[in-house]
Amino acid sequence: MKAFKEIYCYPGLLPFEPTQENADRMMASLAEAGVTHVQINHLPDLMHPEQLAQPGNVYLAFANFGPPLDLYVSSQYNHGLWPEMYLDRNQSCLKRFAAAARKHGIKPILYLCEPRFAPERFFQKNPTLRGPRVDNPTCSTTPLFALCTDMPEVKQHYREMMGKVLELVPDLAAVSIFTSDSGSGFDYNPHSYSGSNGAGFNRGIPLEKRVSNFLGLLLEEGRKKSSGFEVHLTSGFDPEMRAKILSIVPKGVVGSVNGLYDWEGGLEEHWGYHQAVWAPGGPKWNIRDLDRKAAYKERFEDMKERLATSTAKGEKPLVHAELPTTDYPRPLRYTPQPFEVISIMKAYAKLGIKRMTAWGVISPKELVPHDVNLAAFRAINENISAKPDTLVRGIAVSWAGEKYADVLFNAWKECDFAHCRRPNWVCGINKILFPGPLVPDLTVLEPEELSYYKTITIADLERIQGVGSFIPFEADEQNRDFVLDKIYDKET
Repeated sequence: MKAFKEIYCYPGLLPFEPTQENADRMMASLAEAGVTHVQINHLPDLMHPEQLAQPGNVYLAFANFGPPLDLYVSSQYNHGLWPEMYLDRNQSCLKRFAAAARKHGIKPILYLCEPRFAPERFFQKNPTLRGPRVDNPTCSTTPLFALCTDMPEVKQHYREMMGKVLELVPDLAAVSIFTSDSGSGFDYNPHSYSGSNGAGFNRGIPLEKRVSNFLGLLLEEGRKKSSGFEVHLTSGFDPEMRAKILSIVPKGVVGSVNGLYDWEGGLEEHWGYHQAVWAPGGPKWNIRDLDRKAAYKERFEDMKERLATSTAKGEKPLVHAELPTTDYPRPLRYTPQPFEVISIMKAYAKLGIKRMTAWGVISPKELVPHDVNLAAFRAINENISAKPDTLVRGIAVSWAGEKYADVLFNAWKECDFAHCRRPNWVCGINKILFPGPLVPDLTVLEPEELSYYKTITIADLERIQGVGSFIPFEADEQNRDFVLDKIYDKET
């Protein structure tokens, strides 16, 4: 019997053209990995359409993440906001991924950043529907505003859009909501980038009630098609507010669980370095004397507390993990770390978790023909009590035979150890980077040589002196001597 009965997958931004062939290939890989539910809302175009009107606003580069409902369908309130031809193209993509998921026995879900901003021309026609400012002022050139979800018209707007999406995908199993980021948010959330702000009249409405009403609205529409439909709240609020929200949401709204340091996981070894720098109440360690066992125990206990919050009303939440391969060293798609994969899944099983979200990379065989992380991910789910060494060596034998199994097994073990000891540098945008001692001195590289990890977005953030201005070199140069000497030379 499988340890985790449901495994969700949010692929995020796709690294390929969303053709039928690629969608089918992707779903085949996910099915082989044991994925049961998958995000299907992807855009055939890489950028949000508002970037055509604001090409200089680099914050809009974040707005293609978690495509919102209004990029697929419209309501009576925003009809004509986007060309029908554009919506039709996006709908075709949505149905294409849904069909590919069904073909491989996977249930379709949506991963939405909502309530998402609307372009200013919408508010010129509907000024009373303006809600909070939801962009990040440190890297946005123009304010962006979401709709006020306390307005009756906005509630009807979302009901109509949700209903139309369900007509396109009648077997939609769930909607996951990510908010307070990537151009989305609710009125008067003190943790918004722009601070607590909103429509004005609704300042006295508790935030938890506002969020609960919105999630409940989506749930009601989904339950018209399926009694098992769920709404998941993934991230966007501090633990105290999450607890308030989840205490009043209707049954069927589930709070996903993530660790203190990462909304994609939290138990992974590299977050120990974040504890050394950002621990609540001040760091207990510095990077040089990090107590790994103690740090892991703290992360485990924190995850346990968050799980208790999400299960207080009897719900069975999804728990996030950067599995089977962590996404943070992008564009590198794969580093063997099978022992950490097994360790995290055993820890989740110990917590009694039955539903998991695999936030990591699941590569098609065309890109990674032999993925030991994926093999370990599948195998340990089938036999959660298996001993890690026995399981991983069994994979080595099946791939290389007895003659070379020990060599391969030891190589995987050393690579896993080195990967776990590699710091995950502090910064919210470190997914786009691949710093570290692979390049001894990043400062001597030419711009075209930096392109292996430094994207146009990062360069633009530097240009406007935004949050990316310090990213490329600071963390590297601060600790390079320690990283090269202690972590890599002496430990690995």
